[in-house]
Amino acid sequence: GARLIDSPEYTFGASGAYQFALGDRLNGKLGISASYVSKLLSAPQPIERNYADSLLLGNARFAIESRNSAWTAALFVNNFTDEDGAVEYNAIVFPPLPPIASRVRPRTVGVQFEYRYE
Repeated sequence: GARLIDSPEYTFGASGAYQFALGDRLNGKLGISASYVSKLLSAPQPIERNYADSLLLGNARFAIESRNSAWTAALFVNNFTDEDGAVEYNAIVFPPLPPIASRVRPRTVGVQFEYRYE
């Protein structure tokens, strides 16, 4: 069938996770994910025309967890490809307005600590 208006032609996604022992008292967890969305250009419409770049976003996380699951410490990287992925909205009105663009969050690196108690 025909592709829907304002939809990408291709989308793909993949993820993986691995857990392993780190000695007698700790577990290691490694996770990675990626997603791809092809560029989008809508058909001309009387009110607006939308455009979006293709995007390849990747995230990764490495965590150390206590065996009793009382705490977890993690290092993560979101958007490790540092995509900016503009999405523009152009309103076709009179008088013409400048396009409005939004972007995905830039590469973000962080540390997370969780403590669970009952």
